[in-house]
Parts: sequence; structure tokens; C-alpha cells
Amino acid sequence: ENEKRALDPEPEPAPGPVVKEFDEMIQSGELFKVESFMIGEEFPWKLYVYPGDHITPDVNMNGFDVVASFTDMTPQEDQAFATSEIKVSLFEYLGMPFIIMNYDNVVHLQFSINIQKMKDWAREQWLNDKENGFIRVFLLESNGGTLRGIRHFELKMMPVLKKIVATQLQMEREDIDGLIQVVEGQFDVPQMEVMAQHTEIVLRPEAEL
Repeated sequence: ENEKRALDPEPEPAPGPVVKEFDEMIQSGELFKVESFMIGEEFPWKLYVYPGDHITPDVNMNGFDVVASFTDMTPQEDQAFATSEIKVSLFEYLGMPFIIMNYDNVVHLQFSINIQKMKDWAREQWLNDKENGFIRVFLLESNGGTLRGIRHFELKMMPVLKKIVATQLQMEREDIDGLIQVVEGQFDVPQMEVMAQHTEIVLRPEAEL
């Protein structure tokens, strides 16, 4: 069954035909129907396939997905992403949540969530759902959008994250983005990880099943 996505589309693709193709997918509903993922093949959510390094959270009714796209991935990074334990840290500062995923000190993903980017119907439903702590992380090669790896797990600290995110309900979308940029300019990823108020360990893939 296709999951109903909760984020307002906010693409950052390359200009030209890619933008037109994205618009056509939105209008036809095609963007939300593709849910087949194959390692070594092009990632099917074309909204997230564009040049450059980027990490994008995508909130949905199961929890949220993370699409991490990097150029020139090394075998060591592929191996760490696929097989290592994941140290997940939650750093709160100025009322903003910052999530750090550390794959054996080889791959680090850091991102935040802006609840005002969610569609109106989804905000309260997502915040009040006590069972939507399922996380999927997709690792892409930026050059061509090849899917390099997938990890999935349950985030036990999701209620804590939601409590922080709920404070954004009284804020404007642009103000939240501005605060996130200020904090990310003040602290680097290792500093956020050290100062994180909450941490949990996700087991290796064979223990995730």
C-alpha cells in the first residue's frame, strides 16, 4: 500500500527539464506511487536526485525517511553504512531539534525537521500518533542518483523529538529555517554529537530484522 507523504514538496533540482518533469509527476501523482527500491539502481524518488551533497528528511505517517546523497562514495563508507551500529543523537538548541546519525565514525548524517513544511492535515496527526517511529535511511551517489544502501529501524526517542518539534507550531516556516541555519553555523556535527541531550544505539542490520 502506498504511504501518504506528509511534506509539502520543496524541490531543489537542477534547472530546466528536471523541474518540468517534477511538476508533471506532482500533477499526475506519480511521485507518490513509486515505492520500489533496488540497490545499485537509480533512486526512484526523482525529487531527491540532483547534483551535490545533500541530506533531506522527509516526514511521513510512518515516521520519517532520510535521503543522504554524496559524491564519490568510498567502499569504506558503503561498508560502514551497510553494516555498522548507528549512534543516533538528538541535540536541542534554541528550541530546534538536530539529529545526528553516526555510522562507526565513518559516515555522519546531520539534519533537522521543520514541522511547518508538513501539510496542514498532517501536523497534528503526526505529532499525536504514538506508533510512527519507523525510520528509513537511503544512501545515494549524487552522480546519477544510484542507491548505495538502505537502513531501517525504530527510533525509540521519537516521543522526545516530537515534543521538541511541537514547539514550532507557533512559529513561521521561514523563522524556523533561519534558526536552524544559525545553529548549524555555530556548531559543527562533532560538537552537536558531544552536546546531545539524548542518544540511542541502533543495532547492526542482522539484528534489525
